[in-house]
Amino acid sequence: MANVEVQGILDGMTLEQKIAQMFIGSVSGGEDLDQAKQIFQTLQYGGFSYSYIFEYFIRGGNYIPCGISKMIPITETAEFLCDVQKAAIDIIGIPLIITADQEGGMEESLYRREPVVLTPTQMGMGSAGTPQDAYTAGTLTAVQWKAVGMNMFLGPCVDVNSNPKNPEISHRSFSDLPEVVAEMSEQVIKAYQDQGVIATAKHFPGRGNSGTNAHAELDVLDMPREHFDEVEFVPFRRAIEAGVETVMLAHTIYPALGDDKLPASLSPTIVRDVLRGELGFEGVIYTDDITMFAVSNNYGIPTACAMAIEAGCDMILMKVNEKILASIDAIKKSIKAGQISEEQIDNSVRRLLELKVKYGCFEEPKFSKADVLKKVGTPEQVKTGRQLARRAVLAVKNAGDIFPLIPDRFTCPLVIMPRDLGVVAANDPDRSHDMFTNFLRRYFPKTINMVIDQPPTEHQLYEVEGLVKNADVVVLVIPGQVSAEGTSDGANPLIKLLDDLVEWGRPVIVILTSAPYVAARLNEKVRGIACSFSINPLSFEAVVDLICGKIPPHGKLPVHINDSMPRGFSAPIGSG
Repeated sequence: MANVEVQGILDGMTLEQKIAQMFIGSVSGGEDLDQAKQIFQTLQYGGFSYSYIFEYFIRGGNYIPCGISKMIPITETAEFLCDVQKAAIDIIGIPLIITADQEGGMEESLYRREPVVLTPTQMGMGSAGTPQDAYTAGTLTAVQWKAVGMNMFLGPCVDVNSNPKNPEISHRSFSDLPEVVAEMSEQVIKAYQDQGVIATAKHFPGRGNSGTNAHAELDVLDMPREHFDEVEFVPFRRAIEAGVETVMLAHTIYPALGDDKLPASLSPTIVRDVLRGELGFEGVIYTDDITMFAVSNNYGIPTACAMAIEAGCDMILMKVNEKILASIDAIKKSIKAGQISEEQIDNSVRRLLELKVKYGCFEEPKFSKADVLKKVGTPEQVKTGRQLARRAVLAVKNAGDIFPLIPDRFTCPLVIMPRDLGVVAANDPDRSHDMFTNFLRRYFPKTINMVIDQPPTEHQLYEVEGLVKNADVVVLVIPGQVSAEGTSDGANPLIKLLDDLVEWGRPVIVILTSAPYVAARLNEKVRGIACSFSINPLSFEAVVDLICGKIPPHGKLPVHINDSMPRGFSAPIGSG
């Protein structure tokens, strides 16, 4: 471990440099090393959230895809991040936290491309059912993550998805039971940190009971105080006991916790009295992305940053670099006005520096293509990922024993795959909209594939109707929404299409890739419903093998849908 004198670093920093260390900015895959160096010379922030999905960010409260980055090997990404960390140390003098979202699955992961092995979503791990599954999935992810050059996760999500209509958390949660979420998230946190990657418990004090999306609007969750002790706080307390290093704050108002005016991310009551005082958390506290509409539309970004620091946050997640300098100025004004003390700033930066020392960030960055390939996408990791995917998938309906699909009954399935942003952003020929169809063709070589828009166009609907006449069974894939896309219900137009499909006379089955709640809204004439809990290749392979009777059912519903699909339920499937 590098010999680092934290107080000496702190004593040598200007006030502006200290405040800058309290920001997690952004670097995107479309940028080159020279651009990254220019960012560091100007901003000198303490870390960045990395994205190689977008060429650049235009951010005013939501993600706007501005172009797909080049398809490059994962080893080049690792080399880039190593060079970026070296540049930061040369220019800023302090290494960076390099982080991004990762809550399992392809939808919530930056690393959607080959050869990275992706796990099912967190709800898929809840379906698999054991703490060991969660630890295994966390280890698989963290080993690859660290090999590429990341040193922190914006996860796991420890929210309890108690509201089935939640448009933001949904499949990002392990379950609707606080004890299950607590047990599974504890294991993921341990797995991450055992591999030397900083874990985050989010979104404090809990977003699972919401019916709105904080990426789009400011929410008020007015549950009674007892609800927090019995539900929301259960996994956070367990995470803190497990030694989680950081906690992310939600952009939501919680009147029962003593503040009916400010969201948790800006509330001194929730930060100081509840999280620090009541729950006893002593690690690093930071906000969810401060540019989300819940904050940016109501407070203004620089003002909100000053409010967050005044409330007691140590860091601010800010995915729009252009707003950082103005936000630093706003914080300096609050210090001058006596609303924030320099002692508080020093304490926060000291926490950050000590965390970087603890996790080896001050060690000299090194890149080796051979070392990356030894730890990313190995045959053993593929085997582990396949086992996890097979333990997660399940069927929730099997009317008339439509499953298993066997060649004696069907010869020409039609697969209808809606265009999904996660697949588009992957920009990978092996992780394309043909994934599911390619696996089904192993057993049904004449399978027809059609990719449709969401919602489907008039011409696509006409074409679907024609293709149905040539098929003997129809498979409709209903993907989950990406949480940052807002509150729109992407399933609605597909449910309307489903009504047409069943009326056209062919047996219809549905594959759900996200949270399984939508199963309760599907046409009752649908013969079979199965859940893959992700759109990644191993999950699609597993769900195809399940519905074709090649593997026995294992997964159990981790949430309650209705009386016919209760928590713990799985529809039986015979062997094919």
